[in-house]
Amino acid sequence: MKISRIILTAGITGAAAVAAVLFWPSSAAIPKPKGYPRIAVPSETTPQRLTGLGFELDHHPSARWEAKNQDGWGDLVYPFCQGRVQFTYLPVRGNLDALVDDAQDLAMKHSVAA
Repeated sequence: MKISRIILTAGITGAAAVAAVLFWPSSAAIPKPKGYPRIAVPSETTPQRLTGLGFELDHHPSARWEAKNQDGWGDLVYPFCQGRVQFTYLPVRGNLDALVDDAQDLAMKHSVAA
């Protein structure tokens, strides 16, 4: 009885091993290629110039400027692709070191949070 049970267990294990070898995938998994959304840019190609903010900016005519509460701050909104570029401009008046330190502190806080 013990010998037949051992033979049966060995036979089942061997059959499972043969089935695993025959049906196991032979190649590594291939990742799906990255998809890129198709964005149809409107046909207007002559850039418009945004001025009067402390800086000048050429942008696509379909974009619109949404001003914020401080001069030089705002968003350039592209409605055709639901995009938004944020601008925060501070003039440099002998305070470059303070502005650089502020930018580095902000970047560090964001990297720690991420």
